[in-house]
Amino acid sequence: MKGLNKSLFAKVVALFLLVISFITGVGCVAGFSYIYSQGYYRNDGNRFFESTVFHRQAWQDSRYISDLAYNGYTQDQINKQIKSNTLNYTYEVYLDEVYTYVTLPVEEKTEDGVIGGYDRSRVKTEGKGGNLIVKGIPFDDNEVVHQSEHTYDYWYEDENGNEFEETYRVVMKFRTPTAGDTYYELYKMHNTLYSARYWIIILGLLMAVVFIADLIFLMCAAGHRPGTDEIVPNWQDKIPLDVYIVGMGTLMLFAGLVFVFCVDSFYQFAAVEIVTAGISLAILVILGLAALMSLATRIKTGTLFKNTLIYMFFHKVFGGIGSLFDNLDLVFKWMLGFTLIILINLLGIFILPITIVIDAILFIWLYRQIIALNKLKEAGENIASGNLDERIDVSNLKGDLRTHGENLNSISGGMGRAVEQKMKSERFRTELITNVSHDIKTPLTSIINYVDLIRKEEPEGKIDEYSQVLEKQANRLKKLLEDLLEASKASTGNLPVDLEKMDVCEIINQAVGEYSEKLEEKGLEVVVTLPDVPTIIMADGRKLWRIFDNVLNNICKYAQPETRAYVDVINKGENVVITFKNISRERLNIDSDELMERFVRGDSSRNTEGSGLGLNIAKSFAELMKASFDIYVDGDLFKVELHFRRVSE
Repeated sequence: MKGLNKSLFAKVVALFLLVISFITGVGCVAGFSYIYSQGYYRNDGNRFFESTVFHRQAWQDSRYISDLAYNGYTQDQINKQIKSNTLNYTYEVYLDEVYTYVTLPVEEKTEDGVIGGYDRSRVKTEGKGGNLIVKGIPFDDNEVVHQSEHTYDYWYEDENGNEFEETYRVVMKFRTPTAGDTYYELYKMHNTLYSARYWIIILGLLMAVVFIADLIFLMCAAGHRPGTDEIVPNWQDKIPLDVYIVGMGTLMLFAGLVFVFCVDSFYQFAAVEIVTAGISLAILVILGLAALMSLATRIKTGTLFKNTLIYMFFHKVFGGIGSLFDNLDLVFKWMLGFTLIILINLLGIFILPITIVIDAILFIWLYRQIIALNKLKEAGENIASGNLDERIDVSNLKGDLRTHGENLNSISGGMGRAVEQKMKSERFRTELITNVSHDIKTPLTSIINYVDLIRKEEPEGKIDEYSQVLEKQANRLKKLLEDLLEASKASTGNLPVDLEKMDVCEIINQAVGEYSEKLEEKGLEVVVTLPDVPTIIMADGRKLWRIFDNVLNNICKYAQPETRAYVDVINKGENVVITFKNISRERLNIDSDELMERFVRGDSSRNTEGSGLGLNIAKSFAELMKASFDIYVDGDLFKVELHFRRVSE
């Protein structure tokens, strides 16, 4: 179906079948109506001489013969005129009665006296009438199978002004029709219809099914063209609908009148009328189908009413008024609207029902405006909260509200594109870092291996000193690359996370124990405060250890010597809060958000070892475990706070 509705050949075949099925169907309906009217479905038998077509033809022929006899044609002239030797009937014409109209004076008595007048009367002429005037070629008595009579009245006036009325009676005698005249053609048609009276019903139903199927197919195929799935209007679909209806209606009316005229002449069974009726009916069907397909195409393209002269006129008029109104300031529009409402209500005092109707309409309009404003408010809040996929349906909004909705959609779309572009840039930077780290790691590994070989040779003097520096810096660079690669993977979420239940207090004790020597070297005293009950969280053990390792390492590097560092674990409802606090050795003239960035270190002079990635890696690991990692700076106080969801044992 999808391919056929675009095929021109399929449409032409369907059109041909539709025209043929319609014409055949109309013929079947006409035949059925005629047969039913003759009573042939009631098993009355084949009665040709009682049929409508026979009586109509007999009346026409008897009238013609009567007219010839009245006009004084002789018997031979009439027989020659109607070719009686080839007919299936003979005739006899009688002049039955003759009347004369006379005017006689009369007197009428009234209250005022006697008034004279005249009376016009019809008087039968004695001695005239009942005479056989002319007759056709006679048949044998055994040949006559039917006889009919028709009478016709004629009026005329003689040279003296006398008026006469004559009644002619035409007796027609018929034999069983054989070849030679119209009655034989009617007889054949009649017998054919009688024999096919049940087949006509079957054929008519079949043609109805074919017609309906073709019509549905052509309606579905309207507007479809090969090579595209879009609806493509043709030249007639582009004509304004009102103009198209007038033009197409005129053509269809003309074709219908021709068809009706030809059908009215069917009793003569002239070939010209039959062919003309068929052609006019076919034209009528094609025009009607073209109109239906054009309407279907207009409906599919949504131009049924828009492509009319009336719509275009009112669209221009009201569009101009609307454009003028749209250019006014919003406050002025509302002021103008409320002024009109007040004037209408003041004038409506005299016509209260009209005022009530107008106020009801205004109430509905204001209600819809409030709903639209609420939609805009909710959409703005959603966009402000970060939902950049929020879109406002502006199809039902008008004027400034529609403009505002479109602007919000533009803002949402623009911000979405900006975020997408930023994410794309971030992914590109991460991929670049990952690739460069891998490329540097290979030669760096070779350098470390060769430095190790040099150290094994037990060099002396400057060579030994240089090799120690080279080994130290190479290992530092290796650590930097590993941190950089790990930070890159963590920020993109490419690291696997294996969450399991664990006691965070045990991990804290182990981490502080691991760093006890380093902390003592820096003169730092660590104060650990833990709850009395086990504190269970869902975490990845390796990544949680790395977070604590980075934070404690950061304390060792940047804390003020001879001070205290605090590590606290606190249960707050459903959450577990882990806090690290220390006093910074350097002035923290940088905010907490910047400290979280990559390659940012607490000492601006960068005299200490480190990559500046530790806190960034710790934050990424915490987010992978659905936890939060926050930094707070208050003067020289440096504070790290982690929030985990507490779970039961």
